Amino acid sequence: MRRTLFYIPTTLNGIPVFGLYGMAFWIFVLCILAAAVWRFAKVRKFDGEMFSYLFFTVVVGFVLVGIVPNILEAKGFPIRGYGVCLLFAILSAIGLAVWLGVGRGFSVDTIVSLGFWVVICGILGTRVFYVIEYWQELVIRSNGELQLLPTLYNIVNIANGGLVVIGGIIGGALGGTIFALRNKYNVLVILDIIVPTVMLGISIGRIGCFLNGCCFGAVCDLSWAVTFPEGSPAHVCQIERGDTTYCGLKFKLPAKKQKTNQLVLDKILPDRNNEQSARLKTGLRLHSISGYNAKNEIQTYSVRTPVNVFDTVTYFQHETPKRTIRFNFFDQDNPENIFPYTALPTHSGVLPVHPTQIYSSIIALILCAILLLLGRLDWFRIRKGGITAVFLILYGMARFCIEVVRTDEEHFFNTGLTIAQNLSIVLILIGLVLLIFITIKKVDKVDN
Repeated sequence: MRRTLFYIPTTLNGIPVFGLYGMAFWIFVLCILAAAVWRFAKVRKFDGEMFSYLFFTVVVGFVLVGIVPNILEAKGFPIRGYGVCLLFAILSAIGLAVWLGVGRGFSVDTIVSLGFWVVICGILGTRVFYVIEYWQELVIRSNGELQLLPTLYNIVNIANGGLVVIGGIIGGALGGTIFALRNKYNVLVILDIIVPTVMLGISIGRIGCFLNGCCFGAVCDLSWAVTFPEGSPAHVCQIERGDTTYCGLKFKLPAKKQKTNQLVLDKILPDRNNEQSARLKTGLRLHSISGYNAKNEIQTYSVRTPVNVFDTVTYFQHETPKRTIRFNFFDQDNPENIFPYTALPTHSGVLPVHPTQIYSSIIALILCAILLLLGRLDWFRIRKGGITAVFLILYGMARFCIEVVRTDEEHFFNTGLTIAQNLSIVLILIGLVLLIFITIKKVDKVDN
């Protein structure tokens, strides 16, 4: 896991790099203007492809001016591993699309314009599905009332993370369909060009997920299991589920039917001070955690969730690494009886998990190769939509299986399945219907 690769300074020779008056924005605008002028000189009219340039300019301009300045850090603008992989994935996918499109008789300009539509709609799709899935975490309320502006900011703030791949597939397909209809191309032919490139993009993009530490799998003890660092998304998930320990202690959430909401002591690991450990017993409630801040002052914090424990312990560890902290427990039957437990603010580490990001990357690369090989067969070349149908079936099956060993997503409503698994079933069904349709349909010459 390596979220940040390096930093770009915010100024060069006193000139700002980012923001409305930054060099990055205006260099980008000049490049787009040059491309638009070159296109206009070539076709002598404002066509759909030039509209794509304008749309792309608005979206990227918003990111450079409205989002990038808000994620600057003291060291400068962070270049994230996920972002680099995402950019490389987009460029690689467009390059493959150009190669496939030229083989189908399309011009390079047409495929590049198609790429703009697919990429922008794909990114919008990933964000829309993330907002749907994690709405409760994005919405801001005060005194029970919805705070519109803060909520809208959370929705559009991609810099804070939050992209759902399967939403990007749906959004990208919608973008390709709109492009085909606007320019009077056969939709299925366009989709047949897109789907192998999507798999290539996902294969590269999942490496970014691995660097970012997201989209991780369930705890396992396999030889190829991966252990992410403390504070990683996998660690936080294990904290929330009470799977990991702190200072030799393991906690769990109280039963919903119980009136008190304090954490329950679930397990006590061996301690150097046997007498101290002997005073504790499972079932005690955690009242608070006390420690020293940088000014050598004692602070006490009430905690209610495993994540609160992690944040509090991390705070004291940062403030005074060599000072002890104290866990204050009480017995539910005798709340006045306090059981202190003193320890150094160290953690027990993160449990190893399935590297589902790598699984997904390998599977996507294999699917890309399969789709490219199928595209060379006569049966698929004369049947528009055949490659798309196989993609929907195979990717839906693969994604459904991957979700079995992923634990970072909750079940969707009362289906017992994640939202990705539900959508995977839909993709499989659509793929089967499409495959049956194109099989029984009278074939004709593949055209644009």
